[in-house]
Amino acid sequence: MKPLKYIFKKKKLLFWASCNSLLMTIFTFAWLALPFWSGDEVLLIRYTSALKSIVFNLGNTPPPDRFLFVSVSWEKELIEKIEEKTGFPIGKTSITDRQRLAQFFDLVGTNPNHKFMVCDIFFKDKTPHDSLLAAKINKIPRFLASYHLDAANKPDYPSIDIPKALANYESIGANTFIKYKMIYNDSIHTLPLLMYEQLHHTKIQKKGFLYYLNDRIAMNSFILDQPIRNYHLSTDSIFSQSKLFLGDLLDLAEADTTEFYALTKDRIIILGDFDGTTDVHETIFGETPGSLILLNAFLSIEKGDNLVGLSFIIYIMIGYFLISLKCFTQSKFIEHLIGRLLRLKDDNFFIEIASYVGLLIFLSVFSYYLFNIHLSILFLSFYLNFAEKKYQSFS
Repeated sequence: MKPLKYIFKKKKLLFWASCNSLLMTIFTFAWLALPFWSGDEVLLIRYTSALKSIVFNLGNTPPPDRFLFVSVSWEKELIEKIEEKTGFPIGKTSITDRQRLAQFFDLVGTNPNHKFMVCDIFFKDKTPHDSLLAAKINKIPRFLASYHLDAANKPDYPSIDIPKALANYESIGANTFIKYKMIYNDSIHTLPLLMYEQLHHTKIQKKGFLYYLNDRIAMNSFILDQPIRNYHLSTDSIFSQSKLFLGDLLDLAEADTTEFYALTKDRIIILGDFDGTTDVHETIFGETPGSLILLNAFLSIEKGDNLVGLSFIIYIMIGYFLISLKCFTQSKFIEHLIGRLLRLKDDNFFIEIASYVGLLIFLSVFSYYLFNIHLSILFLSFYLNFAEKKYQSFS
């Protein structure tokens, strides 16, 4: 009878470990779908991302001649600020000079040899030059301008009728950007996604609760790698020749239009505030202009960083299964090692949680290096400690 009892016990253990692995996998996908991340885990994400892209040089930095970064930081004009409710002027506000923008758009529209153009400038305030600006923009193919969501989570469109797309950034804590969300309100495609769809002639689809891109499961929210970072646009980087000020480009076009069009040919042009302080977000790689976040989101979608394959699902299910075996056998080997190291008792709550944190960190680090996907750590650690106690009480 003892062998039969032993086999039954093992079958029971394997059954519960398999069920727990499946449950944790479902939770992982639910957590990955959320637009936010636990602030306590940002440090792990920061260090593993830095090791991958900076130390091991696995970031796959794209060729700089694919892009043209146009900084509009110092192209400003003052206009009257109108109070929305009363319609009366209440002072002056600074906006990007729309006459200078119209000159640039006129040049591009005359010979649109670019690959794509992103104008990360929110044309919110009305000016006398809007009609001219809109006319010049609407002659440009492969163009998208930014807009945002208002406080009620509804689209806050530009004051002019031009091709546009949503450019929202969701942050945690003190304006720290971690995850990028592709689709808002189930139907609003963000600028990077729309840009990808137009350039690659494809369309994301939703089937049930899942999104599919190129016939693969796509995460709507994903932690963003940044192959192009703020320091790449400094004077000492290989990208330095790809970044110019709007004024310098207009001067170049006035002197030699041939050289101007040589710069725009087959490039993705990004207009944005690359040198100011009004559109800067704290990320795991330091302060980053919003325009650069949009481009990096596009590059991540293009690379397939948000796609989930069968190999990833198998990886985490096996990992969760092995951790579940440790959980349901009440093995204290890891707790004993940590306890000896910290000179604490094995049954200390901190030690119990730390053992699961360590295992999940190990699983998450390899997940990131193999599949570019970070896993949740803290919540699963508390859940596993709870599951261990419950299983022990029922056994």
